[in-house]
Formats: sequence, structure tokens, C-alpha cells
Amino acid sequence: MSHFESFGVWISDYASKVLVPAVKTRVSPPKSLGMKVFQAYMEIHTSCERLRQITRCASQRLPASLNVSKSDYLRFQIESYFQEIYILKMSIEAFLNLLEKQPILRRHKVIKELRGVLCTSTKSIIRLRGQHVHETRFDDQEITELGALELIASLGKNRQAMRLLKLRYPAVQKKWREQLKKRNDAINSLLDHVFKKCRPLAEGVVSD
Repeated sequence: MSHFESFGVWISDYASKVLVPAVKTRVSPPKSLGMKVFQAYMEIHTSCERLRQITRCASQRLPASLNVSKSDYLRFQIESYFQEIYILKMSIEAFLNLLEKQPILRRHKVIKELRGVLCTSTKSIIRLRGQHVHETRFDDQEITELGALELIASLGKNRQAMRLLKLRYPAVQKKWREQLKKRNDAINSLLDHVFKKCRPLAEGVVSD
């Protein structure tokens, strides 16, 4: 079990003692620090699940029933992935901020170190995400070429363009599938490092 998963087991066990009785009796759970840590962890866990879901969708054959362009579908998945990376980074920062707000953890050297690790680990991906949001659409030459071939094939009824599209699309899809999987592995390593370091800090401030 990874340190990220182990942290989740620990904080979920804490939350179950508070949240389950509250839901059962239809009352609001107390706003304890432990519940805030659980909610922060849940946000991070949700982002991780969405990144895995996007990777699976980008890897699968496009269902004909969707009636959308192959290149647009792939581009949408990749854009969604980068956006979720940004959300994940913000969620981890919020978690670190929550811990640092506790009096005994203010300006803690471990939290400062983890902020640096988080910034370094996500910098290139976040920069790419920022470019496609603020300057232009996400741009990858191969995906742009696929979009052009698809448009020519559909509007111009060009058979050669259609053949090239069928030939090139699987290779481009495979390339991005492998890239997203590598990013997922890097994210898992980052989370393992963060939650290994944060576990003793959180246990020190969350009371049973």
C-alpha cells in the first residue's frame, strides 16, 4: 500500500466515526480539523481518480454513437487532463495550507520543503496548461494535422485524407496514452512523497 493510500485509510477511519453517525441521523457533522483534513484528502483523491479516468478514455476506441471528431475527442481528453493537473496542484497546496495554519506547524520546514517539491514537479505541466488556456487552444502538431485531415476528409470527401487519418490516428493516440500514463506515475510518486512526510504532522494535530 502506498503512503497516499495509507493516509487515506487512516483519515477515512477517523471520518467514519464522525460522518457516518451524522449522515444516519441527518445532522451536520462537526467542523473539526480532522474532518477538514478528510475533505482536503478527498479533493486530492478525486483529482487522481479523474486523471486515471481521462487516461482510460483517451486510450479507448471512440464510440461511433458519440458522433464527434476523433481529433477533437483526443484533444478534449488531453486538455481535460492538464486542467485536472492544475486542480490537483491547487488541492495539494490547500492541504499544506490547512496543516500550516495549526499553531505547532506554522512555518514548518517539512511543509516548506513540500511546497518546493510540488512546484518543481508540476511546473512544466502547469505552464503548458496555462498556455493553452490563456493564449490559444492546446496545440500539438500531430493532433492539429489529424484535425485538418479529418476536416478535409469529411467536407472535401478526400479518400487519401481519410486513409492518412486512419493510419496516423492510432499512433498519435498511443503516443499520448503513454505520455499520460508516465505523468500519472510521476503524480503517484509525488503524492507518496507528500503524504509520507505529512502523515506524522497530521497525526500530531488531529485528535481522536
